[in-house]
Amino acid sequence: MQDPVLVVLPDRLTIGDAAQLQLTLSDAAARGTLAIDGAQVAEIDTAVLQLLASLWRSPTVCEWRGVSEPLLRSAQLIGLDEMLRFPGGDPGNRGDEPA
Repeated sequence: MQDPVLVVLPDRLTIGDAAQLQLTLSDAAARGTLAIDGAQVAEIDTAVLQLLASLWRSPTVCEWRGVSEPLLRSAQLIGLDEMLRFPGGDPGNRGDEPA
């Protein structure tokens, strides 16, 4: 079985970053299962959270490799935390557990 394609999210993701992130995620998803590392995210806009949520609703197989407190908190504020299936809801989780 092939290792997941790792996509590391930067510390700041605004609406201006959404289009490029969508291209990055699409390219990575075309190569296989995705592993998203959000451990460094300090700021994230709703548009980017919606983009990530749409990825988790797609047939693409995704897992989290890390979730920062700001990422988790922002998702909770707009009600997307369950859809994003964070691993145990544990901020900073660096484990390899699939979501």
